[in-house]
Amino acid sequence: TIQTRQLHVKYQKPRKLHPKLRDGGPNGGILYGWDVHRQFICRKPRTIRKKKNFIGEGKPYAKGIVLKTVVKKPKKPNSANRKCVVIRLPNNKEITAYIPGEGHNLQEHNTVLVKNARLRDTPGVKATCVRGQYDLPHVVKKSK
Repeated sequence: TIQTRQLHVKYQKPRKLHPKLRDGGPNGGILYGWDVHRQFICRKPRTIRKKKNFIGEGKPYAKGIVLKTVVKKPKKPNSANRKCVVIRLPNNKEITAYIPGEGHNLQEHNTVLVKNARLRDTPGVKATCVRGQYDLPHVVKKSK
């Protein structure tokens, strides 16, 4: 027979004891207190959040080679086209990275430094190029 225990709350069904807490000893089959049993039932498994760093754990930057330049369109309320590049990383992953600032001169086979910073309004863009490193110069100031 399955052991049950009546809760002190009115109009509540008797609950079955969790199988791991049953033993049929002198305490009426309850190894622990009823409050511990309730915690045992309500316990949710811990979910380990996966890190979203595609470069690698503990690596803030990566050097990549440009495969092609692309123009991406952002999500609904925004409308300006985003200048992006498809990059091959040292671990042979191909990702799309955003080029910040106005104007660039990136072409195929150029080298860029990439950091893990996604562009929120553009789907699929999960990295950002760093200006002033390798073949991507700083933004040129406009002359009057």
